[in-house]
Amino acid sequence: MDDRDDSGLKELEARLKQARSSTGRRTGDGPGNSREPVKGIGFAARVGTDLLAALVVGLGLGWFIDRWLGTAPFGMLVFFLFGAAAGIRNAYAFAKRTMNEIDEGEAQGDGPAGPPQGDGSGRQDGTGDAGRKD
Repeated sequence: MDDRDDSGLKELEARLKQARSSTGRRTGDGPGNSREPVKGIGFAARVGTDLLAALVVGLGLGWFIDRWLGTAPFGMLVFFLFGAAAGIRNAYAFAKRTMNEIDEGEAQGDGPAGPPQGDGSGRQDGTGDAGRKD
């Protein structure tokens, strides 16, 4: 390999690094952000954890009340239903809050409403790096 090929490669690496830093995020393959699947997994884990925690607490309270009052299995059944209702309510509230945040982000231009428009600088007014303050 000659020096001309090395300088072209180094120039390309420098341009890629500059482009990545100017967008403020790192992307994976394709136009989307590579962190989107991670956000989806986190969302699903949070909803599942909310449901499971509420069920465990409901069953635990029901078991404790049944042991204390000797009403087995009615306390556990009633508190299982309360726990299920609370878990579904918490998961719904979290999903609604998350969807509102996504909608607000799309309204401001930050969300996954499609590939960015413009010259690749991330600015929508077409000024590119000329209007940038560092």
